[in-house]
Amino acid sequence: MFLNTERKPINIPKGWEAETTRLQRVKQDENLADFVIEDRLQRVVMQSHARFLVFPEAAVRRWTEATDAFWSRRSMTLKKRF
Repeated sequence: MFLNTERKPINIPKGWEAETTRLQRVKQDENLADFVIEDRLQRVVMQSHARFLVFPEAAVRRWTEATDAFWSRRSMTLKKRF
């Protein structure tokens, strides 16, 4: 079976960037492992110069008030950048 035999290149909109994270989360919640992954995601965000950065759907396991607080400083830095 051949898939994508007529695959066409996708033009990425200006200022957008897709990030392949290669994240390997365990099925059960593990707070320290989640922290390490989200810290790594933040470093990717801060190193990127894209105006829009797209991560896979499961990049953040679940968004909570703690997650919001963890990302808030980075969000403010990014708002100032653009």
